[in-house]
Order: sequence, then structure tokens, then C-alpha cells
Amino acid sequence: MALHSVTTTVYLLKRSQSGNRPATWCLKWAGHGGKQLTESLGRASRMTKAQAKKLRQQKEQDINEGRVPLDKGPGLTLAEFKGFYLRHRTRGDAPKVRRTTKRYAKLGDGTLRMHDMALRYLVEFFGPSCHLDSITTLDAEAWADALAAGDLASARSVNASRTGPLSENTLRTASRTVKAIFGWARSNGLIHANPFEDFIGTGIKAKPNPDVPLDDFRKLCEDAPQAWKAMFGLCRLAGLRRSEALSLPWDGTRIDHEGAEVPVGIDWDGKRIAVVGKGDRFRQVPICKELYGILLATFHEAEDGAERVVDPINDNNLEREMKRLLRAAGLKPWKKPYQSLRSSCENGWKVNPDIPEATYCAWIGHSLDVSRKHYVSPQDSEFEIVTG
Repeated sequence: MALHSVTTTVYLLKRSQSGNRPATWCLKWAGHGGKQLTESLGRASRMTKAQAKKLRQQKEQDINEGRVPLDKGPGLTLAEFKGFYLRHRTRGDAPKVRRTTKRYAKLGDGTLRMHDMALRYLVEFFGPSCHLDSITTLDAEAWADALAAGDLASARSVNASRTGPLSENTLRTASRTVKAIFGWARSNGLIHANPFEDFIGTGIKAKPNPDVPLDDFRKLCEDAPQAWKAMFGLCRLAGLRRSEALSLPWDGTRIDHEGAEVPVGIDWDGKRIAVVGKGDRFRQVPICKELYGILLATFHEAEDGAERVVDPINDNNLEREMKRLLRAAGLKPWKKPYQSLRSSCENGWKVNPDIPEATYCAWIGHSLDVSRKHYVSPQDSEFEIVTG
């Protein structure tokens, strides 16, 4: 839904009598409160009237469809900005406010929910009619204090009745998210400064994910249906995220974060998996011999017309079915089951001296910093190098 409805008008500025100002094509439209706004398109000597009209039509369409704000002041209200921001981060594009706009990747569903929650906290504290560019650093500190005290609980989509102070990690996550949101607004010319710039958003490091030895992985797969063997194998042996394994096609193409069409799926000859993962970023992952055998058996058992590797598994029963299969295999369910499979894969790559850190981080699909903070951890084999 459009935030505003306007009609822009292209007109030609006349050359000044002194001859120092050449004729220029400009856009003209009414902003907030009827204020007349103009935007220069360039010299008339370098642009035809038809080209100027085409730019006028594009500007009008961008404003009417909410891709750019109506004007820079008084700016978007928090209620307007909330929808404006989530639309752009869902699509992965940026408002055309200025030519030097930084490109931001499309956010995943989980991250979008987190950003939506942070925006609801902002609206709850400041009010929906508060203008985005009116929030100061002192306002930001007051918001953080209210959030930490649990005073903004009514903004939550769940547990709205729960009161009491927030945990340090929850507060840091919300602060980091709001800092990123206002950073996006600043990069796209919607505000002049980020009032949350100095917030500390680094989370307290959690305990490492449980390590899943290959023997336990094989026990889990022993009596599991073939599609589930593939699901677990893609996570434990190739380090795919749960969502990546779930949506991986046998063969196909996707659009990556740079807008290019890239192949995705199983490259049998190259023994690689091509996947477009978080942030629509393309990467390739090697297929080890054990995973190759699992995928080949899955391919032969797949029904005609099956597009996904793990058909017919869906997102509704992932955790529940995995816990059932773990108990059936005589294994105690561990915390964060799919993330633990993925981190165990990376730890396995880490202890291989022939695989550089930059390489296994590229395979797993995150930065060296994220890998060191959240995924890799000391392994028993590394202790044994010292202890003998």
C-alpha cells in the first residue's frame, strides 16, 4: 500500500540573464504540509524532454509505492517507517533516496521477526506518530532503560503479560537490532544521525553447541527414512542450515543477493552442493563420500517429479520428528539439534590441517568472526595432541 499519493511535474528552469546558469530539467511536487519540493535532473542540453518525463514518471511511481519518502522533513513517523522498512528488507532492495545508497541483503524470516519486534518496542515507547528523525541519543537511552526494566512488554506478540527485567542477552540483541535498523535509515538518507550508534549490541557468548560425533549421526540415520537421512546428512556432513537443507532442489536456479541467476542443487560430477543461503548469498560446499552415498540412495528412492532433495519433509515437523528418531536410536536429544549438526560439521573441518580457516568458513557460509564466536570450539582430538 502506498504511503503517499502525489503528482509530480517536470518543468524547465530558464537560463539566467548572466548566462552563468544553464537551463536545467527539474522535478517539482508537494511535500508534507503542501511544501513545494524540487529535485534537479541535469542540464537540458544533455537530456531530452522525453528522458526527463520518463524520470518524472519513475519518481512519481517510487513515491506512490513507498520506495522513497515523500520528503526529508518532517520525515516518516515510526508507524510509517515500520511498514516502509519491513517491505524493503523483505524484498532486499533499498529506497532510492540517493545514488550512493549502500546495498543491503534480504532478511530471512527469523531475522525479519526479530526486527519487527524491535520496531514494535520503539512504537510502544515513542508512540506511532513520533518522527524517526526526532529521536535523540538521550531518547535512545531512555528507550533502552524502559526496555531493560520490562516496561515495554505489551508490545510483544507473545508473553505480553510477562513482566520483569529482561536478560542481558535479550537486551543486547534488541539494542543491536535497533542500531542496525537506524543504521539502515541513515545509510538511505532518511535520518542524518543514528541515535543508537554507541549502543553495545554484542551478545554474551553462549555455551558451545553440543558436539555430535559421527557415530551418533550414523546411529540416528540407521533406521530413519531415507529423506531424513538426507536431511541430517546435509546438516552434519555438509554444514547446511536447516532451512537450506529443507529447500535444497536436486537441480535449479536462484537469484542471489547481487541479482544474478545462479545454479543451485547437487553437482554430481563436481561432487559439490550449490546453495543460495542466508542473505541470498551463493556458495558451494563439497560432498564427502559418505554424503554422496546418502544422496545417491535418496535420489533413487525419490518419487517422480520430486523437486527437493528431502521431499516429502516439511517445516512443520522438523524438531518433533528428529527428537523421535533420536530416542528410537537410543540417543538423548540434544539442544539446538540442527544447529549442533551444522557446528559439528564445521568443527570436523576445523581439525583437518589441510583445510584453511577461510575455506571452511566459506563452505559453512559465515564470516571468520561469527565462526570463532559461535560455532567452532575445542575438540577432544585437539586436547589429545597435547595430553598424548
